[in-house]
Amino acid sequence: MLAELRNALLVGLLALTPACSISSRLLVPRSEWLVEPDELGLAFEDFELETGKHTSVHGWFVPSPASDGRTVVLCHGNGANISFYHPYYRFLHDAGYHVVLFDYRGYGKSRGELSVDALFSDTERVLEHVFARGDVDPRRVFLYGTSLGAIVALRSAAVHPELAGIVVEDASSPHAHLKRATGGFLTFWLELFVLPGRLEATENASALEFPALFLCGAWDPALVQHLQAAEAAGGPTASWVQPRTGHAPDGLLEHDGEYQAGVARFLDAACAGRCPRVEARFVADDSRAVELTRVDFDDHGPLPVEICRVDTDGAAHFSAVWLDGDAQRFELADPVATSHLAAWAYRSSGVRRFDDSWTQVLGPFARAQTAMQSLRSLATLAREADTPLETSRAFVDYLDEFEAANGPLVLQAQTELIPDFFSVAELLAASEDEGDRALARRMYRRCMDAEPPIHGAHYWPDSAYRAGFVFQEEVRRAREKY
Repeated sequence: MLAELRNALLVGLLALTPACSISSRLLVPRSEWLVEPDELGLAFEDFELETGKHTSVHGWFVPSPASDGRTVVLCHGNGANISFYHPYYRFLHDAGYHVVLFDYRGYGKSRGELSVDALFSDTERVLEHVFARGDVDPRRVFLYGTSLGAIVALRSAAVHPELAGIVVEDASSPHAHLKRATGGFLTFWLELFVLPGRLEATENASALEFPALFLCGAWDPALVQHLQAAEAAGGPTASWVQPRTGHAPDGLLEHDGEYQAGVARFLDAACAGRCPRVEARFVADDSRAVELTRVDFDDHGPLPVEICRVDTDGAAHFSAVWLDGDAQRFELADPVATSHLAAWAYRSSGVRRFDDSWTQVLGPFARAQTAMQSLRSLATLAREADTPLETSRAFVDYLDEFEAANGPLVLQAQTELIPDFFSVAELLAASEDEGDRALARRMYRRCMDAEPPIHGAHYWPDSAYRAGFVFQEEVRRAREKY
């Protein structure tokens, strides 16, 4: 009885809670303003669209001379603003698309209070602006949403059948999120009194009639919710579950090159009304016998395909096969009690074949990630060791061997390693051996050379997503010591 009374009181309070209070708890914008397109050598148009007496939407139009009116509207995630999104708009621009980015009110330079409801009305205002532009082909406009932006993009796409397509990265279920946070009983009342309707990704995906690309990391906690939305999509749908990958933008790290090429391939095909995809289904009730069918591919040669089976616990299991014809049956090695099934075709140029299987050729970011893990471990061991010089030398040796075999680490990885370069340099500089002190000077020099020319443009796209440069002190001290 007491529990029922408590819940009744909570419901009454929730009904009286202003929507802005709930919004401020659900939405967490970042205050940093990092980099604008012209700092990266890209022309852009700054726009502000009035949405009310004291509210507006601020955004950028980044034109591509190769676009012929093709346009992608980016809906960003929760803990960011448009100044964080240059890794996305740069590759879309290079692929030949105009890119439109905007901040929801309360984010970035958009005016107004945070509001869950305004996420959608602000997106509508931007789409209205985009469709009215003379340099945009209204028949070839796409929405592209990541994380929170995936929910926003799906809701807008459900009422815009004129769109050419949609890219959905890491969609989740607002209902499931609220249920975890408040308990099932309160979830109903929050949705009824405070939050706008039609939030669920599955509901909105079912209204789609045009091509859709769904992307999600295998380690994303909302993988099952994302796949439920992909499977509900009403139009032709390609689905890529990315191995070794967490939440966006981790796909840019683990699958750099393949990620950008896969998105561009989808957009180009969708402009022509196609959706290249590999459809997967189980044969009868056998959890190992899978039939793959290629659909809408121009290339009829062998395709490197990755089959993803998601088990009833939400874990993803992958099998790499070659699809030699338009349809083919495969007997997979191990049975998996599967709740969801998906398949993705990689670029043949991006894989290395081994008989009937293959492995992905890692891009420079993914290769650097492996090196960084080893280098950070060596730097930590050196700092904690009683006799650190041997491990410090091993750090330098590993770095030299890696770069001899793979070429220089990408600048972003070197920037992330600045604290490790500096700590190893400090240990070596304390040695009485002249050779060690020479290595210390090299590591101080690495600190200085790893400082990005544009601080705001630095990023490291793992799930935590470091954006902006924070190692100024180490670089300053390295200059003093060098």
